[in-house]
Amino acid sequence: LHVHIDEDLLSYDESVDNEMSRHWKEFAAALKHFKPALDMLPNDCKSFIIFHTVQLNRDNTQCIKEALMSMPFKCFCFGVRHRIFHGGMSTIAALIDSNKYLQQLQFFNI
Repeated sequence: LHVHIDEDLLSYDESVDNEMSRHWKEFAAALKHFKPALDMLPNDCKSFIIFHTVQLNRDNTQCIKEALMSMPFKCFCFGVRHRIFHGGMSTIAALIDSNKYLQQLQFFNI
């Protein structure tokens, strides 16, 4: 899965976070339906999720974090020149800690 928002659309204010909140919640709910499919992939298949130029406030971060907990992604990729998740590295560390399948962590353009 590759989540990318055009940099030209980014605006770091509360109104944008509030406007996008509904969509992040829908995305988080949809992510939970991917787990059975990811569990069926062969061991040599590389499942990954990329967050690129994404901004999330505290509530949206918590929603996405809960959806990603225990998801069998083998690679997490984070790329952005700005903030990604509220809570920064502690949020990313919690995602890593909850994923026994994780084999690779990538950061780019930070």
